[in-house]
Amino acid sequence: MKQKFIIIDAQSVIFRSYFAFIKNPLKNARGENTSGLYGVVNMIPKIKKKLRSEYMGLAFDAPGETFRDKAYKEYKATRPPPPPDIPFQIEKVKEISECMGIPQFEIVGYEADDILATLAVKLKEYGDVYIATSDKDLLQMVGENIYVYDAYRDEILDRDKVTAKFGVTPEQVPTYLALIGDTIDNVPGVPGIGPKRAVEIIKKYKTFDEALENDARLQPHRESALLSRELIELKTDVPLDINLEELRITEPDMD
Repeated sequence: MKQKFIIIDAQSVIFRSYFAFIKNPLKNARGENTSGLYGVVNMIPKIKKKLRSEYMGLAFDAPGETFRDKAYKEYKATRPPPPPDIPFQIEKVKEISECMGIPQFEIVGYEADDILATLAVKLKEYGDVYIATSDKDLLQMVGENIYVYDAYRDEILDRDKVTAKFGVTPEQVPTYLALIGDTIDNVPGVPGIGPKRAVEIIKKYKTFDEALENDARLQPHRESALLSRELIELKTDVPLDINLEELRITEPDMD
């Protein structure tokens, strides 16, 4: 029987929930901020109810530099440092997920997105994979047996929905994002290229290289475009050796 797998961008959920309550943060009896914790603890049952699977995993960013930081020192440089009460919540989410019987993944040198991408490629051979995230970068992974579930919008995105939303296929999402850039992650992109122009370029040329060689707007910014593509394209070969049973949700430790 075809299996169903849920892999969650825990890092994204923690930050999104934390900032959703930034004006009126949730706190425990000791005065510690628990807004990010609240988001994850409420999100997991919602996802379970929606997708109904015995297999689930949470992905986290590992501390320290990633290969993207080494390729481009300014990567994410415009982001302010994480609030001081975020690390506490990340560690507590890991502890809670362990108590809930849900496995977690974190690999030094890689981001949670790369772990999710690698897991999706490995697991799609055994069934349908649902990546629970609101991060547009992961839309590049949508394809046969791989879907993105945006729990905030309660929306499952398949290949047709991604194409309708952005005007490009999932495979073309890295090129699209490389052209328009990303101010949040400080990915440079190509000056003067917005979403509409990016779609026009992608539809006009067969490949990214062909566009860089022939489009007059792109030629002066070839290096920036190539770098942006390198930063945005997710790794699907993260050193992650798993078997299906490792992803099976076990009985929670209620104590």
